[in-house]
Amino acid sequence: MTIETMRWHEAVNVHYDTDFRRLSLVELARRHVRGPVVLDMRCITGSLAVPLAEQGLEVVALDGYEGAVKRTNELAKQKGLPPIAQEWDLTGLVSRVGRNRFDTVVCLDVLNHAVDDAACVAEIVQVLKPGGRVIFAVPAFPALLGKRDKSLEHLRRYTRKSVRQLLEGHDLVIDSLRFWNFVAMPLFAFLEAGIKVKISDGFRYGWWGALGRMPNRMFTWWYRTVENNVVFPCGLTHFVIAHRKEATG
Repeated sequence: MTIETMRWHEAVNVHYDTDFRRLSLVELARRHVRGPVVLDMRCITGSLAVPLAEQGLEVVALDGYEGAVKRTNELAKQKGLPPIAQEWDLTGLVSRVGRNRFDTVVCLDVLNHAVDDAACVAEIVQVLKPGGRVIFAVPAFPALLGKRDKSLEHLRRYTRKSVRQLLEGHDLVIDSLRFWNFVAMPLFAFLEAGIKVKISDGFRYGWWGALGRMPNRMFTWWYRTVENNVVFPCGLTHFVIAHRKEATG
């Protein structure tokens, strides 16, 4: 993702706390955070970073959009917390936050935007403490790369094999690799890969009045109750938990 595309994308996302996909994914990721020092690589509205800081964790939140940084820090202030978010131009992660610092790094929907995803993973490993945990979400099934992906500069989708090769090639040990977002896959495949029609994100935010809020509420229930607790045989997203190898010698 270019920094310009991220800013454009976040400029929409930052205004909505009703995106059932993002909120449910954040809830799932939050279950797997370990240790007192956490990095959120794409904070958007602060829906993950601020609750973690409220728990007493040391949280660093990054985003490429100034409005997302402002929104996250405003939410932190409302909770009686100091600023936790800072703007990041998607380069120089190690120089920005330091080496061997974090117990957990949360990297949701970032790698598919990175021009060099291998370099991004290499930097994530460097900012993790030995034995530290990293939580990834990346899109699945390369054959489904469609108009929506391209309009948002989603550069790639991943197979399970390519996820393993990418992470294990950078001293990460995969603890869990599962599919997520099963329910949306048939419609996405039909529209994007079948008849080549771009899907609108409006229903994710509950647009279009009562007509839009009803499916939003239904999907919110589904994702939090079912998707986050049941492992399906396929889905639009790979949800991955891995850890950095311990130092040896």
